[in-house]
Amino acid sequence: MNYSEQPNTAPNGGDMGFIPESALKQDPQAFEAISKLKIGQITPPMAVNEGRQLAGYRIIKLIAREPAGQRELGDPRVQAAVRQQLRERREQLLKAAYYEVVRNETKVENYLADDLLKNSGTLKQ
Repeated sequence: MNYSEQPNTAPNGGDMGFIPESALKQDPQAFEAISKLKIGQITPPMAVNEGRQLAGYRIIKLIAREPAGQRELGDPRVQAAVRQQLRERREQLLKAAYYEVVRNETKVENYLADDLLKNSGTLKQ
């Protein structure tokens, strides 16, 4: 966490979470290095390039391997993901309702137009 420069993962100590094998295959260097690891092992530093420029280095530790497929509903990670999705949907619904109420109750007054209309009769031509 102290040294990670990745804004998405730094708060979690650099934990990238589970990454599907199909996503790993998009980066052949990482896929090759990770596929050779055993659980608990760490890759050597790997260069990260953005285009043709060196963007930094990464070191990956293999925490676990999981078989592909659907997870059981009793799995704590599945339950946490479901809770998070429900919270996010509820938050979106509440925000949408709040914005609709605010929009419906908003009264806009154009003081400049009012002032021009009031003063238009007093202007000399």
